[in-house]
Amino acid sequence: LGSGEFGNVYLCVNRLDGCAYAIKKSKRPIAGSSFEMLAWKEVCAQAVLKHQNILQYYSAWAEDDH
Repeated sequence: LGSGEFGNVYLCVNRLDGCAYAIKKSKRPIAGSSFEMLAWKEVCAQAVLKHQNILQYYSAWAEDDH
């Protein structure tokens, strides 16, 4: 769907519910880096935004390699 300095956004379809979701994946590992707090602040900001032109936030997670 798009990309930026820090990550790429992909369109994915959940096999269980058939719904389409936008998934943002970091281009580099975040966990344990100086960008970790910034990433979590972005997640928190997205979670509270409610507007017809902004995608609804569902969840965020971290993996060992990202």
